[in-house]
Amino acid sequence: MGKYDPREEERIKECLFIIKNNPGIKLAKLAREKRVEYFKLRRRINRIPDQRTKGGHNKRLSPIQEEGFKRYISYLIRIGQPPNKQGLRYGANRILQQCGEIGKGVSKEWATRWLTRNTEWFKTIRAKTISAERKAVHDREDIEAHFRDFRYALGEWGVCQEDVYNMDETGFRVGCINSRYVITHTNTKNVYLADPECRD
Repeated sequence: MGKYDPREEERIKECLFIIKNNPGIKLAKLAREKRVEYFKLRRRINRIPDQRTKGGHNKRLSPIQEEGFKRYISYLIRIGQPPNKQGLRYGANRILQQCGEIGKGVSKEWATRWLTRNTEWFKTIRAKTISAERKAVHDREDIEAHFRDFRYALGEWGVCQEDVYNMDETGFRVGCINSRYVITHTNTKNVYLADPECRD
């Protein structure tokens, strides 16, 4: 089977229009002139669409299961436990098992294909590890409250802006979780994974 070419399909549509207005036209000659495959043109005349344009018949999850699966992923993202592709497969297999389907479950490639079909909802991103204590306070309201207090302290003690310095520490932690690719919503820029402090 040749590679699907949408431009060729457009030319086939032109051929079908010409055939409709000229029923006695020679198909082989028309196929050569329009640069389309003769047998493909014959299939379209017989109303047989390209196999790759059908889609949807081999999806493992039904539309209702698919909707529940999306909600489950969104829930995991919201509680700070975004899944990876292995987690997607596990979740899909659990749904199928609960619905009484007996079999080997979804394949390794299923998660990649599912994400490709749902790019308007989800994407993969490399998550960054962060100390569990730091993640617990990694909240917008807490950070805004910190800077309100900071500005108040500057005014209270008469500290000028040129006397304020930004200082940070440099080092490394032992026995930490590696960053990994996880699934998250398309509008998310960063994902942080909670990691217990040094476990040596």
